[in-house]
Amino acid sequence: LKLADSSTAKAISAVIAARSAQILNEVAARDQYLNTALAQAPDEKSLCLAAKTEFMLQQGDHQEALRILQSLYSEGGLQSTAVLRLELEAQQQAGNWDAVLELTDILAKRQSADKAQVRKLKHDAQIENIKSKATDVQSLNQYWQCISPLDKMDSKLSVAAVRAYISLGNCNMANKIIESNVPMTWDNELIELYSECLDYHVSRQIECAEVWLRSQPNNALLLLTLGKLCTYCELWGKAQSYLEASLSVESGHKAHFALAQLNEKLGKHELAMDHYNKGLQLTLKQLS
Repeated sequence: LKLADSSTAKAISAVIAARSAQILNEVAARDQYLNTALAQAPDEKSLCLAAKTEFMLQQGDHQEALRILQSLYSEGGLQSTAVLRLELEAQQQAGNWDAVLELTDILAKRQSADKAQVRKLKHDAQIENIKSKATDVQSLNQYWQCISPLDKMDSKLSVAAVRAYISLGNCNMANKIIESNVPMTWDNELIELYSECLDYHVSRQIECAEVWLRSQPNNALLLLTLGKLCTYCELWGKAQSYLEASLSVESGHKAHFALAQLNEKLGKHELAMDHYNKGLQLTLKQLS
């Protein structure tokens, strides 16, 4: 930095020194190097501000990072991909998912951006956005309607939406999403969620799940779901048959617990205790 004979060399040297000070946790020295560069190399202001933004993000101070970026943007001009990535990280830390999605759209058009990584960032932001709108059914409806039909068939997005609608008590919409998605993806989490939100349409849900069963006769989770749906409708014989079939395909603690609850309702307490014990053993085995 002392020997540098150009603005660019001064700025680069100062940023390298500041990065080294950051790693050594010498905050005062770090800031001094950046201030020196800003004073001696004003033409390279963007490089220094980008480095300062990165340091703020490493400290988890997204508010200061966004303030610095705003100062950088006020200079005008097209921002580099690296700077946009810094803003994206700041918006992620802030939980501003709409802003993250806007940035992923911009980055997707940049040749220098990692397209696969940008797609993942967008996917994760969509999921977080759905979760953030789970407190208001109108906001959730508006957001879900704006998602493309192709994205709606993504299992992870659908699971997030279903969970959000269930938390809002909107079983009708939750089940619609499941019913449109399951025959295409056969996602186990969606199949399991089909028995989590129950209302007066349960008999129709049973009919729908039994249609799915023709294509997936050995799907343990689908059989478990049908067992739970039939239990809710007090179809005791069918419920027991489906739950036992689920266990014959795959021994799982959830099916044992469901059978235990069914036998309790039927007054078969010894059988209920047996299934509770088997379910507990499987649970402890998974945890060990």
